[in-house]
Amino acid sequence: LTTFKNSTSVVELVMLLCSQEWQNSLQKHAGLAFIELINEGRLLSHAMKDHIVRVANEAEFILNRMRADDVLKHADFESQCAQTLLDRREEERMCDHLITAARRRDNVIASRLMEKIRNILSNKHGAWGYTDPMAA
Repeated sequence: LTTFKNSTSVVELVMLLCSQEWQNSLQKHAGLAFIELINEGRLLSHAMKDHIVRVANEAEFILNRMRADDVLKHADFESQCAQTLLDRREEERMCDHLITAARRRDNVIASRLMEKIRNILSNKHGAWGYTDPMAA
Protein backbone atom coordinates (compact mmCIF):
# COMPACT_ATOMS: atom_id res chain seq x y z
CA LEU A 1 0.00 0.00 0.00
CA THR A 2 2.92 2.33 0.67
CA THR A 3 4.23 1.66 -2.83
CA PHE A 4 0.76 2.39 -4.20
CA LYS A 5 0.62 5.78 -2.43
CA ASN A 6 4.12 6.84 -3.41
CA SER A 7 3.82 5.68 -7.02
CA THR A 8 3.88 8.52 -9.53
CA SER A 9 4.41 6.46 -12.64
CA VAL A 10 1.49 4.87 -14.43
CA VAL A 11 3.79 2.06 -15.55
CA GLU A 12 4.76 1.28 -11.96
CA LEU A 13 1.10 1.24 -10.97
CA VAL A 14 0.14 -1.13 -13.78
CA MET A 15 3.08 -3.44 -13.03
CA LEU A 16 2.13 -3.49 -9.37
CA LEU A 17 -1.50 -4.34 -10.14
CA CYS A 18 -0.45 -7.04 -12.58
CA SER A 19 2.03 -8.71 -10.22
CA GLN A 20 1.06 -12.16 -9.01
CA GLU A 21 1.88 -11.30 -5.40
CA TRP A 22 -0.48 -8.33 -5.44
CA GLN A 23 -3.25 -10.35 -7.07
CA ASN A 24 -2.83 -13.18 -4.53
CA SER A 25 -3.00 -10.70 -1.64
CA LEU A 26 -6.13 -9.05 -3.04
CA GLN A 27 -7.79 -12.40 -3.72
CA LYS A 28 -7.01 -13.58 -0.18
CA HIS A 29 -8.41 -10.47 1.49
CA ALA A 30 -11.16 -9.43 -0.93
CA GLY A 31 -12.20 -12.85 -2.22
CA LEU A 32 -15.14 -12.85 -4.63
CA ALA A 33 -15.19 -9.07 -5.02
CA PHE A 34 -11.63 -9.21 -6.37
CA ILE A 35 -12.51 -11.93 -8.86
CA GLU A 36 -15.51 -9.91 -10.06
CA LEU A 37 -13.30 -6.82 -10.35
CA ILE A 38 -10.76 -8.76 -12.42
CA ASN A 39 -13.49 -10.19 -14.66
CA GLU A 40 -15.02 -6.73 -15.08
CA GLY A 41 -11.59 -5.41 -16.06
CA ARG A 42 -11.14 -8.20 -18.59
CA LEU A 43 -14.58 -7.53 -20.10
CA LEU A 44 -13.83 -3.82 -20.29
CA SER A 45 -10.46 -4.57 -21.85
CA HIS A 46 -12.03 -6.80 -24.53
CA ALA A 47 -14.78 -4.25 -25.19
CA MET A 48 -12.19 -1.48 -25.58
CA LYS A 49 -10.11 -3.66 -27.89
CA ASP A 50 -13.16 -4.43 -30.04
CA HIS A 51 -14.09 -0.75 -30.10
CA ILE A 52 -10.56 0.27 -31.10
CA VAL A 53 -10.50 -2.35 -33.87
CA ARG A 54 -13.89 -1.12 -35.15
CA VAL A 55 -12.78 2.50 -35.11
CA ALA A 56 -9.50 1.59 -36.85
CA ASN A 57 -11.38 -0.32 -39.56
CA GLU A 58 -13.74 2.61 -40.09
CA ALA A 59 -10.79 5.00 -40.25
CA GLU A 60 -9.05 2.77 -42.79
CA PHE A 61 -12.23 2.63 -44.89
CA ILE A 62 -12.56 6.43 -44.78
CA LEU A 63 -8.88 6.91 -45.67
CA ASN A 64 -9.17 4.49 -48.61
CA ARG A 65 -12.22 6.35 -49.87
CA MET A 66 -10.39 9.66 -49.50
CA ARG A 67 -7.37 8.26 -51.39
CA ALA A 68 -9.62 7.12 -54.22
CA ASP A 69 -11.25 10.55 -54.27
CA ASP A 70 -7.80 12.18 -54.34
CA VAL A 71 -6.80 10.00 -57.30
CA LEU A 72 -9.93 11.05 -59.19
CA LYS A 73 -9.40 14.72 -58.38
CA HIS A 74 -5.76 14.50 -59.45
CA ALA A 75 -6.72 12.87 -62.75
CA ASP A 76 -9.36 15.57 -63.32
CA PHE A 77 -6.81 18.28 -62.51
CA GLU A 78 -4.28 16.81 -64.97
CA SER A 79 -6.99 16.65 -67.64
CA GLN A 80 -7.96 20.28 -67.05
CA CYS A 81 -4.29 21.33 -67.15
CA ALA A 82 -3.79 19.54 -70.47
CA GLN A 83 -6.94 21.14 -71.92
CA THR A 84 -5.89 24.59 -70.69
CA LEU A 85 -2.44 24.09 -72.23
CA LEU A 86 -4.01 23.20 -75.59
CA ASP A 87 -6.32 26.22 -75.40
CA ARG A 88 -3.42 28.56 -74.61
CA ARG A 89 -1.33 27.15 -77.46
CA GLU A 90 -4.22 27.70 -79.87
CA GLU A 91 -4.64 31.28 -78.60
CA GLU A 92 -0.90 31.84 -79.02
CA ARG A 93 -1.01 30.54 -82.60
CA MET A 94 -3.97 32.81 -83.35
CA CYS A 95 -2.17 35.85 -81.87
CA ASP A 96 0.98 35.04 -83.87
CA HIS A 97 -1.12 34.71 -87.02
CA LEU A 98 -2.85 38.07 -86.39
CA ILE A 99 0.46 39.81 -85.67
CA THR A 100 2.05 38.34 -88.83
CA ALA A 101 -0.97 39.36 -90.93
CA ALA A 102 -0.86 42.90 -89.51
CA ARG A 103 2.87 43.16 -90.30
CA ARG A 104 2.28 41.99 -93.87
CA ARG A 105 -0.59 44.46 -94.28
CA ASP A 106 1.51 47.31 -92.86
CA ASN A 107 4.40 46.31 -95.15
CA VAL A 108 2.12 46.31 -98.23
CA ILE A 109 0.62 49.69 -97.27
CA ALA A 110 4.10 51.13 -96.67
CA SER A 111 5.31 49.78 -100.04
CA ARG A 112 2.34 51.36 -101.83
CA LEU A 113 2.90 54.69 -100.07
CA MET A 114 6.60 54.60 -100.99
CA GLU A 115 5.68 53.90 -104.62
CA LYS A 116 3.20 56.81 -104.63
CA ILE A 117 5.80 59.11 -103.09
CA ARG A 118 8.39 58.02 -105.69
CA ASN A 119 5.86 58.62 -108.46
CA ILE A 120 5.01 62.07 -107.10
CA LEU A 121 8.68 62.98 -106.76
CA SER A 122 9.83 61.55 -110.08
CA ASN A 123 6.81 62.18 -112.32
CA LYS A 124 7.20 65.25 -114.51
CA HIS A 125 3.58 66.14 -113.81
CA GLY A 126 4.07 65.73 -110.07
CA ALA A 127 4.58 68.48 -107.49
CA TRP A 128 8.33 68.55 -108.06
CA GLY A 129 8.29 67.60 -111.67
CA TYR A 130 10.38 69.70 -114.01
CA THR A 131 8.46 71.69 -116.56
CA ASP A 132 10.28 73.80 -119.11
CA PRO A 133 8.85 77.31 -118.94
CA MET A 134 10.06 77.94 -122.51
CA ALA A 135 8.10 75.06 -123.87
CA ALA A 136 4.84 76.56 -122.82
